[in-house]
Amino acid sequence: CFVLSVPAGQSPQAAAAAMSAEHDVSWAEPLQLYHGLNAANPPNDPLWRLQPAASAWRLADLHQIAKGRGVTVAVIDSGVDVGHPDLKGQMQSAQDFVRDHPGRPERHGTAVAGVIAAIAGNGLGIAGVAPDARLMALRACWQDSDGAETVCDSFSLAKALHFAIEHNAQVINLSLSGPPDP
Repeated sequence: CFVLSVPAGQSPQAAAAAMSAEHDVSWAEPLQLYHGLNAANPPNDPLWRLQPAASAWRLADLHQIAKGRGVTVAVIDSGVDVGHPDLKGQMQSAQDFVRDHPGRPERHGTAVAGVIAAIAGNGLGIAGVAPDARLMALRACWQDSDGAETVCDSFSLAKALHFAIEHNAQVINLSLSGPPDP
């Protein structure tokens, strides 16, 4: 992977098309932006977005059958609070692939990690869908200064995906939307 600057007066799309035509280049693409998926106008309840799975998926019944033991899930998102009481001990690894945005725990990544693997039966927060799974907290996104929006770029996503695949993640979660990208 190489990140190149576009010459003055040329669009990123035209530069990528020209590079893709080169014999030694597999493909080139402009750096794309992606956005974390958030509920629109959630009510003023911090666990509201996390509660529906418990009843809709009959989570207590599901946990009688499976809890994710032996499964590694890569959470490619904004920063996960690895010290959060509901996630303590759930991390297999944590890596930061974001340039130019200081790493820190962030709301979206922490919430997604909690939905997946929050410790069950500890009297805190919620129970994750797979509370016995191990997490790879792979920061490829960042939250804007007021924390309202989570943003990723295609390069940081590619680095995090590569890490997840190379380190044998069995499940890769990306809770985001954006343009098509090969």
